[in-house]
Amino acid sequence: MKQFKKSKIAFDVFAASAIVTLGATAFSAAFAAEDSDTQIINVAVDESLTITIHDDAIDLFPSASVDNGLATSNGDVTVGTNNALGASLYIEMDSSMASNSLVGQTVSSNTIAPTASTTLGNNTWGYEAYAANSSATGTWSAVPVSGSPTEIYGSGVFGTPGELTYRFEYGTKVDFALPADTYSGTVLYTATTN
Repeated sequence: MKQFKKSKIAFDVFAASAIVTLGATAFSAAFAAEDSDTQIINVAVDESLTITIHDDAIDLFPSASVDNGLATSNGDVTVGTNNALGASLYIEMDSSMASNSLVGQTVSSNTIAPTASTTLGNNTWGYEAYAANSSATGTWSAVPVSGSPTEIYGSGVFGTPGELTYRFEYGTKVDFALPADTYSGTVLYTATTN
């Protein structure tokens, strides 16, 4: 009889141990459960294009009696884009200008004509454009009339995302035949993505 009881007690202890072990395994398995899923992150970057004119106005102060009547001044224009093919820059007179002459503010019939060659003759004006980290060459051009823009640079110069600054040198040469006045004109710069 004692043997049976011993056996029963031993069995009960073993059974209890098995239950505890099974319970621990079940509890441990609940903690070890794992699940995974993925999430896509999209960053939608819009195409961007900016143009910055670093000077509101270019002021020239020529005198027929100084430097042979020649006066020059410059300003920078920066174009920035994230377009993969870069950007192009164009120049022309603003649509508010009837021609590409500079017009007297006191007497509108007073004008300074655009240069007709790569040099500045008397009573003419023009521009030269070049990368801001380089130098002017003294080769002048007339700013074209409104509606007929000239390309300053395109994909061959600015063909990747980034920023590019170009310097616009403006010059005029006057003589004593030009009446005293303030002569003005408005230039339009246009940037487009390539």
